Amino acid sequence: MVGAIEGLAYVAYTALLTRSLGAVGLALGFTIYYLGSLAWQLIYLRRALDGWGGAFARSFTQTSVAAGLAGIAAYFAGRMPEEPFIAVLWGGLLGVGVYAAALGLVARWHRAQ
Repeated sequence: MVGAIEGLAYVAYTALLTRSLGAVGLALGFTIYYLGSLAWQLIYLRRALDGWGGAFARSFTQTSVAAGLAGIAAYFAGRMPEEPFIAVLWGGLLGVGVYAAALGLVARWHRAQ
């Protein structure tokens, strides 16, 4: 039921945003949909998991931060080379490396506690 309401709202506000902002409005509509959906699902899971909710939220947050750092690294690394294939390859490799390193640090921090 929530998914159907969420989908109808997405169609409505994305149409309005696209009319007024063009492609940027379309991207913004998708971003709002994605983040809004993710937020309510995380809230639901945290409550549904009772005692595991806090651990789930921490794990999700740590993984999200690692992914964000990897994305930032990949973005900037991919902008350096002028050749598109090399840019994708370099950005992807660096992004995966940063992600793995960040998750390794999180795992080491968990073991130390």
